[in-house]
Amino acid sequence: MFRFSIRDLLWLMVVVGLGVAWWIDRRQLALELEERFTTKVEGFVIKIDDTVGLSDVSIGIDDGVSLGDVLDVSRGNQWLGRLVVQKVDYDTAVARIETKRNTIQKGDRVGFKFDTRRIFEAGWHAR
Repeated sequence: MFRFSIRDLLWLMVVVGLGVAWWIDRRQLALELEERFTTKVEGFVIKIDDTVGLSDVSIGIDDGVSLGDVLDVSRGNQWLGRLVVQKVDYDTAVARIETKRNTIQKGDRVGFKFDTRRIFEAGWHAR
């Protein structure tokens, strides 16, 4: 049978405490890096076609938008839906309506969080 002394239990508490502190520190560092490298990009709906489920938005490649990005649509503080980018031009994009809670209209705000580290992964730094 195992017998633990008070000293053994204290050492175990120290080791577990150090492990928890290390994990919390790593998590905090990850959150700080994510905040540092993330930029909120916002634009608006230029045109919407509900019959085919597509919308033109005023943000494009120059804002960091790329194919497959997910854009949230809102009006004031109300979330209206989610768009997925299907085609990107320099300053505009065409997105498919993926989720719609309410009617999306011309002039509604669109936005997403852009991870600036993607610039280097895509090779844009060489331009």
